[in-house]
Amino acid sequence: MSKKISNHILEIRFQANPRFLDKKGNIAAQIISDSEFDHWNISNNRIDFNCLENPNLAAFFSFKNIGATSNSPVTSEAFLKATDVYIKAAWQYLEKSAFVRIGLRSQTLIEVDDFTQIYNAYKSRFLKLNDADLSQFDGDLIDVGFALNFVSGENHFNTSTGPMEKKQSETIFGASAYDVGIYLEVDYFRNEISPNITQKQVIGFVNEGVSKADKLSEQINKFINLK
Repeated sequence: MSKKISNHILEIRFQANPRFLDKKGNIAAQIISDSEFDHWNISNNRIDFNCLENPNLAAFFSFKNIGATSNSPVTSEAFLKATDVYIKAAWQYLEKSAFVRIGLRSQTLIEVDDFTQIYNAYKSRFLKLNDADLSQFDGDLIDVGFALNFVSGENHFNTSTGPMEKKQSETIFGASAYDVGIYLEVDYFRNEISPNITQKQVIGFVNEGVSKADKLSEQINKFINLK
């Protein structure tokens, strides 16, 4: 199986809640007590949480949204574990009836050996233009990337993918970036939220989003590397 790394960003968006301003101290104390985050920083409208032993894992809580982030080399499994605990710790302070969007953005990089080979594979499999057609644009094609947007039941997922060299991917993945990779970004989201949504359903949604990104990355890898 090909080596791959991932970043994740979870956001639960809700109608602005002015009562958050009166609860910041209680929220910070609760999160630090019940999650693996051990450092907090309170600003006017937001609390940021960090883990001193793992600076690539973080969370936030504001008057209009709550979320968590992970950057490689944090694994998807570690992100899911931290997010599960964080949501449970924060749940009592959330007005579920005010939720307007739940989204998980996942960025994945799969290691490959040859940029030119992968570049040409993207061009031939996604872009159905031959060299003669491309020449009519009166320029040299220097990059290829493709966006595909889907809906599955209540959930939507927008994707973008393309080949990526380290000079570009390291702006996303830092020192973990591979020299050459297949990049995939998946925005998995739901805009219609039941006012009776449960903690279990939110955690399930996060797990589904990570699983969807993982499965799509494998499918893209197989599709591009198909001989």
